[in-house]
Amino acid sequence: MNLDDTDLRIILILLENARASTGEIAKALGLTRPTVRKRIARLESEGYILGYRAVLSPSLTGGTTFLVRCRSPDLNALQSIPGVREIMRTGESEYILKVTTDDASRLREIGSACEAMEVIPVLEHRELPPTPDLKVTFRCDYCGKEVVGSPLHFKAHNRHYLFCCPVCLRQFRKATGSASEE
Repeated sequence: MNLDDTDLRIILILLENARASTGEIAKALGLTRPTVRKRIARLESEGYILGYRAVLSPSLTGGTTFLVRCRSPDLNALQSIPGVREIMRTGESEYILKVTTDDASRLREIGSACEAMEVIPVLEHRELPPTPDLKVTFRCDYCGKEVVGSPLHFKAHNRHYLFCCPVCLRQFRKATGSASEE
């Protein structure tokens, strides 16, 4: 599916305030509440909106935030490490972990669990308002090429994967032994 301007405006409002009601969004965009509700449901079902979350103050999370650049062949192992708040894949098996902790020994454990290459303390964090000229590009989860047009979707293990062509989807399913859960 291609996102139109209305979809992007809804996403921008939800990025700014995930608790915005459908009535507030409808009023801001000049739409009806049922229209907004249907669009949000479609964005969720098609995997554009994966969830909603609260961003807590560091004083509540009990720690300092660090970015850990690391290598790991197993994404699932990274997801189970306590203190990891966010995982960003930057290469074949390279990741940047957003970690919150005040325990140096805990940070060392995280670093050794995922073959850390670099640990960077976050001195200041500022959330910027989203830009209205948001351009969404997708990369194939198998070959890494930029997807032209609409990507092929595949859901496995509660995760959505995107592919540029049927060949990449077939090779991914063969390599992982995954059957469609759609």
